[in-house]
Amino acid sequence: MCLKKNSGEKSISEGDVQDLLENQLQCMTLPDPSEAMFEQERKTLVDQALSTLWPRTVEIIRMRLDDQTFEEIGNTLGISSERVRQLEQRGYRALRHPSRSEPLKELLYD
Repeated sequence: MCLKKNSGEKSISEGDVQDLLENQLQCMTLPDPSEAMFEQERKTLVDQALSTLWPRTVEIIRMRLDDQTFEEIGNTLGISSERVRQLEQRGYRALRHPSRSEPLKELLYD
């Protein structure tokens, strides 16, 4: 259990300080199970939505999320930067379709 506040005692022993520091260190290094579950659910929902798209479009979206430019992606895939932009927009437009976007709304409103 992570301690958030001092227990209110006036004096604290060296052992108590050490216990408190060890507890806080554990809280900082151990992932919160509920956060880990949410992250896994988020990844699953996003992967499911992306799996309904065309493979090249998914690759472009992932590359754009990694901060690659249209030109860099175009050079990698052997297409023009304008075509990269078009395919990215096509992918986002497809993701807005209710059959794909409804499950993703859970991530925004939970």
